[in-house]
Amino acid sequence: MMFAYLAHRGWLTKTKGMTFNMKKIFINNDLDKIKDCKASKLLNCNFLILTLILSVSFVLQFSQAYANPPMKYLALDADMSGNTKEAGTSLKRGITLAIKEINESGGINGVKLGLKVFDHRANPARGIYNIHQIASDPDILAIIGGVHTPVALEQLPTIHQYKIPYLGAWAAGTPIVENGYQPNYVFRLSVRDEFAAPFFIKELQNHGYKNVGLFLEKTGWGRSNYKAFIEESKTTDININFTKWFFWGDKKDDFKIRMDELMQHKLSAIVLVANFTEGAEFVKALSAIPEEKRPPVISHWGITSGNFHQLSANELQNVDVSFLQTWSLDHENAGWFKEKYCAEFGPCQSSTDFPAPVGTAHSYDLTHLFSKALAKTNNMTREELWSALQQIEHHEGLIKTYEYPFTKYNREALGIDDFGLYRYNDEGDIVKSR
Repeated sequence: MMFAYLAHRGWLTKTKGMTFNMKKIFINNDLDKIKDCKASKLLNCNFLILTLILSVSFVLQFSQAYANPPMKYLALDADMSGNTKEAGTSLKRGITLAIKEINESGGINGVKLGLKVFDHRANPARGIYNIHQIASDPDILAIIGGVHTPVALEQLPTIHQYKIPYLGAWAAGTPIVENGYQPNYVFRLSVRDEFAAPFFIKELQNHGYKNVGLFLEKTGWGRSNYKAFIEESKTTDININFTKWFFWGDKKDDFKIRMDELMQHKLSAIVLVANFTEGAEFVKALSAIPEEKRPPVISHWGITSGNFHQLSANELQNVDVSFLQTWSLDHENAGWFKEKYCAEFGPCQSSTDFPAPVGTAHSYDLTHLFSKALAKTNNMTREELWSALQQIEHHEGLIKTYEYPFTKYNREALGIDDFGLYRYNDEGDIVKSR
């Protein structure tokens, strides 16, 4: 009513972009009325002045609302300052690129998307605290998660307490998705350890490796892999007769003790489950043993979550290391994406300018899937989003073409057919292992 009155009086003019400017607040007649106020008309004058003040306040608020369109947000909860901060950066950049594309295309039904970043520092307690903070903001509709399976596992009760969709972009632990919650608010576009095990077995068989040793970090992620690998190997001719566990922070000397025992088993290959810090220390220790007793290594993808190549470049000249990935910059469709990435984040002069590319690819595709689901909702609520994620039929993504990536019974957008074996070249770029 007030806005209509103001427009009728000519005090507002509509401008391009759906913003409004005050044309005139006090026209001459109204100024004259105020000037002519007598003591006998004091009540009427006060009423007129109060009405005009309220009108100005309304116009300012109305104009600001139109100048700043409504926003909805994704939250990134990852290690942004610890050992795996490069992976956190890669995830953030993938989301940022996708959001920019979505917003430049008009947003989602007129609503712009934004990103809010939370740093759990690889600490489960901090991760739980972050979920509480995220859930308290009604404009955050979903969470994209980071590298660490132990953090994600501890967050599960809080995620389901608040019924907020969690989109896993890296952590591969099987129980993150197979978590026993009904309804299940976890969706993942990443590797699943239960799928990684048969992939590793297949690669070992392709290379003729039968006597295999396992080196695994002693966390929920390591245990998830161990369980899957032992179960998968039962029906094959692969023999697992050497298993060693290690801890976060272990150094070369810690691994050297284990190498002395390793040399007694005449292994044909080692399967490594480690992040980049411990992975580099492992390679340094393995490089120090005699060449004839130094088996090749097939690693899980955790070693690509940081500057593994920089830390162990010299030793990699002596150790055969390949690892699981789902995407890299040498894919056929990577050229346009690299060009867009480098234009946004600076010149790409070396591999260090494009850290952990697989994380960027995963979070980029996840953000576009989030956008497609959000477009199917009426009121942009978390509950509607959770339902809509299970109704996406098709998406032309960076990693692959997705057909029904998520359903009521399947929360894994990637499968074993999407995995490949990769390695670092001399420049530190991740390339397909040929």
